[in-house]
Amino acid sequence: GAISIAGINLYAMISGVERGTMKLTSGDYFDEGTNDLVIISRDLADANQLEVGATISLQNIYDSSTHEVKVIGIFDLTDQQASGSPENTIYMNSETSAKFMSSTSLNEGDYAVQNVRFELTDAELTDSFLSQANEKFRNLESDNLLLSIDTSACDQRGGPIE
Repeated sequence: GAISIAGINLYAMISGVERGTMKLTSGDYFDEGTNDLVIISRDLADANQLEVGATISLQNIYDSSTHEVKVIGIFDLTDQQASGSPENTIYMNSETSAKFMSSTSLNEGDYAVQNVRFELTDAELTDSFLSQANEKFRNLESDNLLLSIDTSACDQRGGPIE
């Protein structure tokens, strides 16, 4: 099947990782500061004789430019029926994935952003954060977007991060 590119800045935020259907079995994962590094599925690695440390040349379908990325991790799926064909998805950080968009799409914001998370160091900042975010982004509700707060991790720790 077709190969997809997913730009995400934190491995733990990949939906399969959150659901427990995807697990890194070799290598390491990237973060928002590690450009040109990717993780791929075991199926994709095996089909293309790739291992951790391999370099892949990927072509931007919009301008035919070629960009090299390095495989730093390989994951397995426990649920092959997971949505979005994760076995054919190359995961990388958002800055790297932007290299594979059309300049028009990138400049005009013609792309989807899902599951944006902000982590506050103090649960007492939540009301202020919500107020400021709603003030800055006045169209959230009319754009069918939801801004919510989940303090359960902070509540379990019993206080702010020191």
